[in-house]
Amino acid sequence: MRRQSGSFIGIFLILVGLALILRDYYYFDRYFFRSFGFFIIGVLGFLRSFSSTPRSGLYISSIFLFIGLYYILADAGFYYAERGLNTSAFTIIAGLAFYPLFLFGQRNWRHLLYGNLIIAVGVVFLLFHLRYIPYYTFESIILDFWPVVLIIIGVAYLVQGLFSSKSRALQ
Repeated sequence: MRRQSGSFIGIFLILVGLALILRDYYYFDRYFFRSFGFFIIGVLGFLRSFSSTPRSGLYISSIFLFIGLYYILADAGFYYAERGLNTSAFTIIAGLAFYPLFLFGQRNWRHLLYGNLIIAVGVVFLLFHLRYIPYYTFESIILDFWPVVLIIIGVAYLVQGLFSSKSRALQ
């Protein structure tokens, strides 16, 4: 395990050194380090999590990877990354990071449930930011649709019971 950790640190230091040298020759600006820095740290963390037996660090490295992709697309001109958009985008990214945890880590259905709930909150923030939902209706939405949370929790219990009974039947 120590050898893998040393190689990870070595690759990371080589990449940082190359980036700093190229920065001195003006090939990169400060936005390059914001976007590709997050992306490179995410890729390296993602690869490191696959080298460990219990996929440790997969969630955090997925967050770095997705934030890097978000900034790369913003720097490419697909959208303008501003404060309100960043809040909703980072919330959606926190939910999306549960998907690699489910796919490559433990096949725990709670990860998908938590991820989808966080993505839904991020989409609501995005709709508020884009003014599709007026701010004054936020309280009325919560007061009118709070039973949806009960329905989602009930579906989660049903799905968990269904898959746990299937796994017991297979044993």
